[in-house]
Amino acid sequence: MTSTDQSQPLPRDDYFHYQNCWYPVLFVQDWQKNPYSFSLYGQPLLIFRDQQGKWGCLLDRCPHRLAKLSTGQMIAGRLECLYHGWQFETDGKCSHIPQLPVNTPIPRNAKVKSYGVVERQGVLWIWLGEEETAKESDIPIIKDLEDPNCVHTDYLIDFPYEQGYLLENLLDPAHVNISHDRSEFGAKRENAQPLAFQILEISARGIRSQWRNSRNPQESWKYLDFIAPNLVHYRFSLPNPHWCAGLALYGISLGQGRSRLLVRRYQNFAVNSRQYRWRWLEHLRQSRILEDDLPLIQSQQQMVEKSRDSLQKLYLPLKSSDALVIELRQWFDRYGDSFPYYQGYTSQRTTAIDLSDPLPLDRYSRHTVHCRTCSAAHENMVKTKQIAILMGILLALLAILSPNQSIYQITALIFAILALAIAIAANYTRTKFERTHEKKAHTKLQ
Repeated sequence: MTSTDQSQPLPRDDYFHYQNCWYPVLFVQDWQKNPYSFSLYGQPLLIFRDQQGKWGCLLDRCPHRLAKLSTGQMIAGRLECLYHGWQFETDGKCSHIPQLPVNTPIPRNAKVKSYGVVERQGVLWIWLGEEETAKESDIPIIKDLEDPNCVHTDYLIDFPYEQGYLLENLLDPAHVNISHDRSEFGAKRENAQPLAFQILEISARGIRSQWRNSRNPQESWKYLDFIAPNLVHYRFSLPNPHWCAGLALYGISLGQGRSRLLVRRYQNFAVNSRQYRWRWLEHLRQSRILEDDLPLIQSQQQMVEKSRDSLQKLYLPLKSSDALVIELRQWFDRYGDSFPYYQGYTSQRTTAIDLSDPLPLDRYSRHTVHCRTCSAAHENMVKTKQIAILMGILLALLAILSPNQSIYQITALIFAILALAIAIAANYTRTKFERTHEKKAHTKLQ
């Protein structure tokens, strides 16, 4: 077995600042609302696009009276605040104030703070630092995706816990066979075993490592990297040196107690098996898998917050399963000073959690509304249900009015039952886009 994508050395740097980084916030194919609002580390932001296709990212706050700009509308390529009609360009400058007297210049400070925004590899990236310091070369691109033969599937979901717990979960291959037992991953609890880890490099820019199962000492190493502050990258060993396959997991902080995960699974072989899958079906599968861990991580965070002790005191880690989890937390100990809040292994910085706008736990709010494909599928299921019910009623009436036991009555009844079945199926599928999966044990322990 050969590795298709050797780990690249991390850029050397003795200091890390969370603002001087690119943050992936949305897959371009899921762009459906202009403007689109979101947050990073509790900072309310929005993205919009002008008539020339230029992206803009602004603080979600009108400088006039602090109304939310994300509730505004697009007028001739400019973002208009719905409160008083002030209009803004992609660079944040105000270009129109309806209430300003004729020939009166717009005040210089009538502008909104803007942030760098770039579209790269089908992802919208935001630079939180000063816009003039942004370098596109610092975007942590996945080199394999530059291969024109490479195909990928993308998925996004929000979680009601902090970024640190999300990253910890993503860097924990040991939990997969237990937590996702009998899932579509092919995970099985009987395959749970000690893992071998090798830490290849640690710097301010992240952690490079490799891991493998211990039962088969001949198994090839799999590469697993954390590229600070949000990318967890799995790369797999394959028999053909020209093949590549991997999993890019971007875990970003929306705010205290809120995080977002962008998932990109890619490969450059057997591409037809992925190209022709319905994306919304793939997303329902992904949601079930990722929601297996949701209540576990949520309760984990609550216990840590309640105890107020360090993770060093609370955790009982194993080298054969938790090596990367501890390395991640220790990375925050070394380089987390700039973060507005973080949880290291021995240190932490916390702020009061804002409970005025809690993240809803339903799947519709956490995934469907952010996904163009699933939003459309959900809407189609609602319409299908309504049409099927209407057709069922009309066919039932036709059956009632038809002569008893006539071919017309029998045919109408058959199609009425079929319409009812379609309505039930559409309603069942609709709920899959709305309700969070509840994990059930697959194996009863004796």
